[in-house]
Amino acid sequence: MVFEFWAFARRSLVTAQAARWAFPALSLGALAFACGGPSTGPCPLQNWSGVCDLTNFTRVKDVEFPVPHSIYEAIYTPVANADSPNYSPPAVRIEIQALSKYEPQLQQHMQAYRRISCQQTIRDGCAYNPVVASFPEFDPNRYAQTGPVGPEGCEKVEGQESASIGKRSSETLPELFQFVHNSAQVDATMASTAQTVAQRLSADPSIECVGVVGQSAAGESPGVSELRAQAVKRLLTQAGVHSKRMMTVATSTPLYGTGTEREPPKPEDQRVNITIILRAGAAPAPAPAPASTPAPAPGSGAFPPQ
Repeated sequence: MVFEFWAFARRSLVTAQAARWAFPALSLGALAFACGGPSTGPCPLQNWSGVCDLTNFTRVKDVEFPVPHSIYEAIYTPVANADSPNYSPPAVRIEIQALSKYEPQLQQHMQAYRRISCQQTIRDGCAYNPVVASFPEFDPNRYAQTGPVGPEGCEKVEGQESASIGKRSSETLPELFQFVHNSAQVDATMASTAQTVAQRLSADPSIECVGVVGQSAAGESPGVSELRAQAVKRLLTQAGVHSKRMMTVATSTPLYGTGTEREPPKPEDQRVNITIILRAGAAPAPAPAPASTPAPAPGSGAFPPQ
């Protein structure tokens, strides 16, 4: 009887201890259930469906090789609707690529789809998916050919298609892009100058072709003049000047003058200037001929990589 009582008492003690630890766990579980627990409540977000309007269309880059084409960015902004009065999705950015010769057709395409349908859904975890815009793929064959079909801009100069354009003429714009020694690195001041040049060209559509003339000073590394011209051309493209209206030209100052003495470097020669090569109805001025670059003197060094 004593053994049986002790066994019963021990079982009672174990049961009481288990109950003491089980009660807090049960209480925490009940509290979590009462508060909704993780991912158990309804998601407050809702799917969005409506229309988006074209608010910006910009050519952001011109690519010359292997086939001349341009890259454009279209921004479509969702229009607020009555179904979602307190929320509108973010704008949609769409990248479009087209051959340069199809730009007129692309402009027609964008005009035809200034407003498109778009939607935004909810994914698991109660978060928004990216906005999806129903932008039709660009097909130039759907649009009539418009604009000139012959060479345009600097193509007239490069190909010399017509011998009856008129007499030769040349002008140089007052804006200059000044570089530091042995460098083709552009800065904010040059970007501002490029905006000024772009505004000047936009205000005068008779200017069909300009030469972006890069120059290097005596003793600078070979090739730096061309790199400078390409860098400024990129700035002008970003400012809105079409690549068809520009051609790069590289010139350099001879390392040695008429004698045997080495020419001293002149900082003013470390520049890029803009020369008008062709105006509508005028003869194309000959592009400045690249100067023959003499072999650098020993120890002059090589142009540092950009």
